[in-house]
Amino acid sequence: MTEEEMQDRLEDEDNEGAPEGDAAPAPKKASKEPEISADNDPIFREGDEIPQAGFLSRLNPLRIFKGQSAENFVREGREHLENGSMAQATVSFKKALQTDPNNSSAYRGLGKVYFKKGGRSNMETALKYYQEGVKRNPKDYECYVITAKIYDALGKRKEATLERKKYVIVRALDADDKNPIANNNMGILSMQQGKTDEALEYFKKAVRSDKNFDVAYRNIAATYHRMAKNESNQSKKKEYLKKAGDEVEKALKIAETPATLLAHARIIMMHGDYEKALFVAEKVDKLAPANKDVFFLKKMALEGLGRFEEAKDAENSYKIFMQEESAVKDEDLG
Repeated sequence: MTEEEMQDRLEDEDNEGAPEGDAAPAPKKASKEPEISADNDPIFREGDEIPQAGFLSRLNPLRIFKGQSAENFVREGREHLENGSMAQATVSFKKALQTDPNNSSAYRGLGKVYFKKGGRSNMETALKYYQEGVKRNPKDYECYVITAKIYDALGKRKEATLERKKYVIVRALDADDKNPIANNNMGILSMQQGKTDEALEYFKKAVRSDKNFDVAYRNIAATYHRMAKNESNQSKKKEYLKKAGDEVEKALKIAETPATLLAHARIIMMHGDYEKALFVAEKVDKLAPANKDVFFLKKMALEGLGRFEEAKDAENSYKIFMQEESAVKDEDLG
């Protein structure tokens, strides 16, 4: 695909709408974008320099009283962008990030600069800035539309589809912040972005809205299980593991699904009860035969019990199913 063709496929961001087929079009904003920030690390390139104001300008008392907030720099950057001054817009947005490293609007502004420049390299740079903006403000649903378009232009179909799914999730949550499914899915997005505490809050909000939402209870359990695995403090590790067990029990009382039983088996295994973990894995095997995750769990449990020959058989079965799954994916791509 030539750069000219890529530009033809990308509409100007100012005229963006909802992705086709996934959800109703996003309403056009009647006012400026909200300035929202969250905690995370910014992206800066080593060697980037921001031109300094002249000596007399820096001494100007009016400049001091004006105040150089991140919001002012973002506003300034947008004005430069509207006037077609890409270099000056870049300077302003980077000044905003120096003032507030977590300013999502500044990242979005930089994304728009490179988006407008066009060309594959600039599209890839724009994508990185938009992604950093979304990390700070996951509810900025318009960013998912833009990143989906960029992935389309780069020929990355699967990534584009995922961004459109994210868009639908965020729009649903924007329409109803108590929607249990939307909160659960938002929790998954937060986990993918490494925001464990935030993910837990979304999962908990989902079960507060729907006491019988077993999937959300299972996700809470899986989150605590992951926290336990990554915790070096033994006291906290034990606490997280207990919480994981409590939450998975709640999910099992609602429905004994294969996914929840497998989550239960993983938690049991962390307690060192390999015999019980194997029993649960066998139970799942009867409910859902040929499940590759069952074979992996069997392998782990059998190794813990010292039954290495059987563990090897389970591992071989797991590898076979992984190869078959990979072959199916390759076929889909064709």
